[in-house]
Amino acid sequence: DRLKISHDTKVVCPIRSTKKFRNYVNSMKNAKIFIGISSNSSQVTGGIVGLTDRPVIGVPCSNENGDNYMLTTVSMPPGVPVATVGINNGKNAAVIAGEIFAIDNPNITELLDKLKDKKINL
Repeated sequence: DRLKISHDTKVVCPIRSTKKFRNYVNSMKNAKIFIGISSNSSQVTGGIVGLTDRPVIGVPCSNENGDNYMLTTVSMPPGVPVATVGINNGKNAAVIAGEIFAIDNPNITELLDKLKDKKINL
């Protein structure tokens, strides 16, 4: 919101709601970037990558089972890239998405400069 980038948020599990997950990702025809948040496995980020050719940013999140969850987001096979941010750091995923959009948008670049200079809150 602070970077003035339109977005859509949907919570859907590719394991429990496979058809709903697939339909949602496929319906996002105008999406330029996806952010997948995963806890117990790479199913969200891996599922998105398997359904789109657009960039995917993965956010590994902590859970009660230890640190192995993090490896699932960073261990994608060759040809299946996922940009990964720090654990529980969805805000950084939004900043990276903003940086990608800022490549050809000076308005977003200006907002990112303010954000990084702490003149606006993330």
